Amino acid sequence: MHLVKQTRHGNPDGNCLPACVSSITGIPLEWVDFDCRGKNWLKQYNKKMIKKHGKWLFCMSIHDFSFMNGAYIAVGKSANNPDCDHAVIWKDNKLFFDPAGKYGKGLEGEPKHFIVIVDHVE
Repeated sequence: MHLVKQTRHGNPDGNCLPACVSSITGIPLEWVDFDCRGKNWLKQYNKKMIKKHGKWLFCMSIHDFSFMNGAYIAVGKSANNPDCDHAVIWKDNKLFFDPAGKYGKGLEGEPKHFIVIVDHVE
């Protein structure tokens, strides 16, 4: 896995989620750096991912994540800025990579959501 750092930080323009997607899929950041804002951001992001890359993001809100294996995206409150949501990569139930780089401190508390990336099948 080639770990990709985010190039923009903070609300509302940070690109931590696209950096995580790029890291996990190997797709260059500039090819997955779509807007992640607004009420229907996941639906809009997935439309672009399916059209351009044949993949989509599946978001889960679960409390028992002990069954999760491999690398996946965890989303929650930023440990650097609790007023801001942040995406990081977890692997085997713990923080593996924070795309904020050396200043990244992961999440404050438990993740709110987990995102796995799956291939789109028609």
